[in-house]
Amino acid sequence: MSNLKRWLLLMAAVFGGLLFGCTAGRSQELGVPPASTIALTPVPIPTITPAPDSIPATPVTCPPTPTIYRNDVLGVELAHSVELSVVEPQYLGDDYTISLVNQDRSSLLQVGWLYQETRPLETVIEEYLSQLADLPVERAPVTVAGIEGVMLWPVPGEVTNTAIYLTVDGRLFRLLYAREALDDAGRCLLAGLSFYPPTRTLEDLALTPAADALYAPTPLTPPTDWATYHDPTYGYSFRYPAERWTPVFPARDEHLLSLTYEKDSIALRVKVARLGEGADLQLYGGAAGDFVPQGSVPFLGAEVERTARIYQDVVQAVHYNKTAAIQRGDLLFSLALVSNLDPDQGAMISANVQAEADAILSTFVRDIGAAPSTPAPESPSLASADVLIYRNGSLERVDVQGSNPLSLLSVSGIGDDPGAYFQANPPQVSPDGRWLIEHAAADETTGNWRLFDATTGELVATGSGQARLSPTWSPDSVAFAFLDQSGICVFTLESASEACAPVVDFDGTVVENLIGAAYSPDGSHIALAQADPSAPCCRVTVWLFALDGSETFAIGAYEMPPQATSAEMLAWTADGRLLIKTVEPDMNSILYSLTDLPTITYSRPVHDISPDGRWVLYRSGEVGDVNGAVIDALPTNEACPRAILGSNNWAWSPDGTQLAFLLNCAAATESSWVYVLDAATGDVQWAQALPRPAEALYPLDRLFWSADGAYLLLDGPDTTVEFTRPLSPIWRLAADGMGELQVLVESGYLVGVFQ
Repeated sequence: MSNLKRWLLLMAAVFGGLLFGCTAGRSQELGVPPASTIALTPVPIPTITPAPDSIPATPVTCPPTPTIYRNDVLGVELAHSVELSVVEPQYLGDDYTISLVNQDRSSLLQVGWLYQETRPLETVIEEYLSQLADLPVERAPVTVAGIEGVMLWPVPGEVTNTAIYLTVDGRLFRLLYAREALDDAGRCLLAGLSFYPPTRTLEDLALTPAADALYAPTPLTPPTDWATYHDPTYGYSFRYPAERWTPVFPARDEHLLSLTYEKDSIALRVKVARLGEGADLQLYGGAAGDFVPQGSVPFLGAEVERTARIYQDVVQAVHYNKTAAIQRGDLLFSLALVSNLDPDQGAMISANVQAEADAILSTFVRDIGAAPSTPAPESPSLASADVLIYRNGSLERVDVQGSNPLSLLSVSGIGDDPGAYFQANPPQVSPDGRWLIEHAAADETTGNWRLFDATTGELVATGSGQARLSPTWSPDSVAFAFLDQSGICVFTLESASEACAPVVDFDGTVVENLIGAAYSPDGSHIALAQADPSAPCCRVTVWLFALDGSETFAIGAYEMPPQATSAEMLAWTADGRLLIKTVEPDMNSILYSLTDLPTITYSRPVHDISPDGRWVLYRSGEVGDVNGAVIDALPTNEACPRAILGSNNWAWSPDGTQLAFLLNCAAATESSWVYVLDAATGDVQWAQALPRPAEALYPLDRLFWSADGAYLLLDGPDTTVEFTRPLSPIWRLAADGMGELQVLVESGYLVGVFQ
């Protein structure tokens, strides 16, 4: 993962709470009066060992602190200057935190009790630091108010901070100071902090849980007659109601677009920059208030969290992605809906305005083919970046050396098992390797897709259909089809538009319950799989749908694997025949021909067919020719006497002349074996035992052949949360059997290869 991505992610994922929004500056800006105007009095200050370079070793003197604040729930006393004040939370979130703010309500110091955290301090710190291993985050012991703790600096985020963790009478506290390192002003603020035994409980406060405090506004569907704004510099567009919102471009900031609402009292602010431009995208100025999560909103193909900032019981702002920048391809966005009025002037953003702003954000799209005004970051070539991997929450493209990583897109909802997720939602790469479709079900009836440029990571289009979208590329890569509740849709890249049509039988019956689709190699037909809800699992009828509308007909009904993807049910050969895969021995697979080539019925279920269409792999673990003759069985050994085909433990060479097979079984817990066979004869060309890598919990069980034919790419199962245990390495092995197993990437999940 790149440092930039970690800094954006950890704002939301590592430290949980919203970090400070103020930036480095003079001590007066911290609310501390200048030394020339007050009498300085020596006070105890926090001690740090070793001291960071930015902190003087000699004691400092601090201004007087005549105001004393006490919080009997925290058991905290905070002495501070009269210019500052303390803001208490109005709602109860994952922690209970007070904020010391200056006169413009910008937070200077937060003192929070992480009341839901039960782990020891050292365990919490070590987990955080394990995720920051490649970042310049330092750690040092620190003593605050006589309590020994741990200080981390700079805490990553769009706004950097210093974080101090203390355990006080068994309760874990987090102190956040609004600077990237603890300076004299911060030491003076901390010098006023002390702890005492609490006399009240959280229950005594009867705070409303943040999750129940406010409800997100009812989503609004954007009307089709809204006006369209197009940004020629960065190549994006959105729609908005021009009668209520007006685009304004402040001269002071070339990266800012302010979409003002009616009388300019409210604005939807959008900041945008390209990766590497170094623009300041922060839209949060550090104002005090409770930050209450309010669901999410779709933005350029993915959901972003929305958080309302509440002060004096009114919504004064809505921040998206917890104020951190949002990466979409080569662009970074910051989004905020803010009121330009002070609280005394009624700075409230109504639910109706929030709903309309969310709807505007949901219409953002990247313009296909938009030329950037500045060169995009250099991308790996199509020839070299041929491996698709998942790591650190993103899909990445790397070459077969594990080099030239290109982050394509972030993926959410992976859960504990990346293998299960990508098995159900396999990304679809276009035949020319230029485009990638990421898709997933949003709920039981709806699925969303996102189209990315696979050479730059740019998001170019989004859309939705039924839950099982089953996207499939046209052979010329200029369009793709997907399933919709109304039938089948075809999205054309050049026009950035889609056309949908019902699938209707010759007698006028609408074909429903479609679950799979596959484009024919000549682009004339789409093979469709239709589930039969009335039959036992898993009876599927296969249809052929002519894209010119000339014909739709059923080939037959077959038993398919449960929850099978399109590729597990249907496969076209280069000569235009359709392989219909089956699982039941009494219902054999067929190779159906649309031309004068023969239709072949096999004697047993077929698992896969070679890229050149000459050889087949049977579910029984045997290899045969395309006409149905069995050549030989896959190899076994004493440890694993049966060849079991999993989801990806075999791979054809790109030219179809060889078959690689990874033998493993439940009884063999410390090893697997790779065999490479001559597809024409079944003879083993070479074999190698692969002991379970020390970095992996299980033996290797997944196998791909690189697009250049030079390497076998291998991975094992990863079944734990990435932030709990890093994903295991991905490996490569020379396809000629010469050489040892080598690490391709240190941590990740192997999704597939670019063909």
